[in-house]
Amino acid sequence: ILKKVGNLNDFFTFACGRGWVTSNPIDESFMKSMRQLKIKAGKAKTSNHYDGFKPDDIRKIFDAKDYLDVNRKADYFWGPLISLHTGARLGEIATLTPHRIQYEKEADLHVFLMGRKNENSVRKVPIAQNLIDIGLLDYWQWTLHNDAKFLFPHQPKTETQGETVGKNLTRNFSEYLKKIKIKKDAKVFQSFRHTLVTKMHVKNVPIGDAMLIVGHAAQDGEERMSHSSDRQSGHPSNVHLDTYVHAEDFEEENQTYLMRLKAHIDKTLVYPINVSELRVAAQIILEHCTASTVGGAKKFKSGWHTNNKKYSELIRKHLVDSILDKIPETP
Repeated sequence: ILKKVGNLNDFFTFACGRGWVTSNPIDESFMKSMRQLKIKAGKAKTSNHYDGFKPDDIRKIFDAKDYLDVNRKADYFWGPLISLHTGARLGEIATLTPHRIQYEKEADLHVFLMGRKNENSVRKVPIAQNLIDIGLLDYWQWTLHNDAKFLFPHQPKTETQGETVGKNLTRNFSEYLKKIKIKKDAKVFQSFRHTLVTKMHVKNVPIGDAMLIVGHAAQDGEERMSHSSDRQSGHPSNVHLDTYVHAEDFEEENQTYLMRLKAHIDKTLVYPINVSELRVAAQIILEHCTASTVGGAKKFKSGWHTNNKKYSELIRKHLVDSILDKIPETP
């Protein structure tokens, strides 16, 4: 509500300046009437704080054997990995389409087209080498080959239903965190975004570039990468960045901005995960994705039923055996 009131205030301030209206209805008395709502919002924001994941958390979450046990569907498997390497929000991931992964010829790399509100907010985020090595592009090619409308077509949805459909992903991920004994309330799916933003901040990724990767974090108060302490020390605020900095236009030494962002991602987002083991798990996920035509319409399935314990045990054994097969023998 407060955000919408703020938008109205901006609109009427603009309208007054153009002479379209004679006064702004969002005046001082109106704002005073919002005082209790502001207090309530402040308390809610304090209690809705999320933590990032620590290295030990990341190691536990992405242990290939435990991860595949619970995250047996394509969106369950790839959603957390994509968020870990892009900071993308749940709705952005849930509504990805195959055509929102593109190859950029000039930079010679693949990108996500992230953002849902309108075309002006869409940003190109280079796909991390980790995601490529684990097998995301193989899965992407499968969706293209089968004319899937969404990157995770087994979950029926429209582009405006990302948050609703994404609840299945967050619910599954929450249960997974409990299973591996990460039970802190402040550690949730959104924590991946906090983890990524923190890593870029600590590793001194320029704020302009960081905003190109995660979106304009100024919209997320708790995730702002420039705080009052930064401004006191002469560090530019997000407001100034929004107005004056055009990081996507800056190139040097024949390096496009996408190449620069890719370098930030691969150098900064280093996590304690076993990429080769996760690749084996990703291949198993791909093997359990099917597409068929029923009544003239495409029908997609992914994963296997969690109640089929015997089959789940066979999958785990297959994963372990495949991993062992890839480990070279000691001379």
